[in-house]
Amino acid sequence: MKRTFSLIGFLIFTGCATTVLRTVDHAPDFQSGSIRRVLVVSLSQTPARRRVIEDEFVRQWQARGVTAVASYFALEKDTPLDKTHVAPLAKEQGFDTVLVARLIGRGKIDPHIPTWDFDTEISSAARALSKDYPVLVASPSYAPTYEQAVVITNVYNVATEKRIWSGTSQTLVIDSFPRLVRTYVKEILISLYQRS
Repeated sequence: MKRTFSLIGFLIFTGCATTVLRTVDHAPDFQSGSIRRVLVVSLSQTPARRRVIEDEFVRQWQARGVTAVASYFALEKDTPLDKTHVAPLAKEQGFDTVLVARLIGRGKIDPHIPTWDFDTEISSAARALSKDYPVLVASPSYAPTYEQAVVITNVYNVATEKRIWSGTSQTLVIDSFPRLVRTYVKEILISLYQRS
């Protein structure tokens, strides 16, 4: 328990490592080295946030030597961001992979509420992932209410149109949006490339 409180204190003071991957799933034959040209799609409803998320994936993937392109740049402005519309365009433009990031829930964490009373507007699937966060932020040193965001990130093979990797992450919202996105993307790519 003491270690948990030290960890949350570290997170709050440094603003680092605010994202934790809760679930990771991948196809048995998935190899991250097969990702060479990826289309990055954020399903954020806010255009400015969509750009920040997609641009950060592009930046970090390019640092790894992978060609990555943001969907807002590669697709026509009003293209619906669903499989029916994106998959054929990804094939036409020569992408081998599509990454799709989608916020599935967001909710407040009150450190004064015991874990069993914790409730948010997060879907039931995401709520099951939330059980550890109230404990993490319940340090006696910190009284404010925190917020978390739960994001599911899926990676698809363009040729087969099948999902090859999936991760569900929780981000403690204690920093500016660009910094949170930077940490979230870093954690996703670290996990993705553990399978090389």
